[in-house]
Amino acid sequence: MGATKRHYFDVAEEHIEDYLNYLRQGIITAQETLESLLSDTIVTSFFDEIDLEKIISFELRQGETVQ
Repeated sequence: MGATKRHYFDVAEEHIEDYLNYLRQGIITAQETLESLLSDTIVTSFFDEIDLEKIISFELRQGETVQ
């Protein structure tokens, strides 16, 4: 992976982590998290809807969120 692509992958991961933190804090719902991430072009350059659903589902199973 080139330096630029690696940088944007890291940015995408940061955006995902930001929204997962909002989810953990109860600021947004799982559906809002998914919709927000799907509207982020950097995130969707690396992750598709199925990937994001799996990530969110994993976080919900961890018991760190209240839904």
